[in-house]
Amino acid sequence: IRNLGKCPCPRCLVEKDELDQVGTVRDDKKRVETQRVEDDRQRSWIQKARDWIYRKG
Repeated sequence: IRNLGKCPCPRCLVEKDELDQVGTVRDDKKRVETQRVEDDRQRSWIQKARDWIYRKG
């Protein structure tokens, strides 16, 4: 869990002010609608970040 930023978890993207709604029907619907999309562009950015962190660190 991250302590800085809007979302305590980068995977599910639930914002701190919405934590009280976790597990509700509304939360389930929102998770389906805002599902993380991983495409070639996203993978490219991830690879660049990994290269920067691990090689240029």
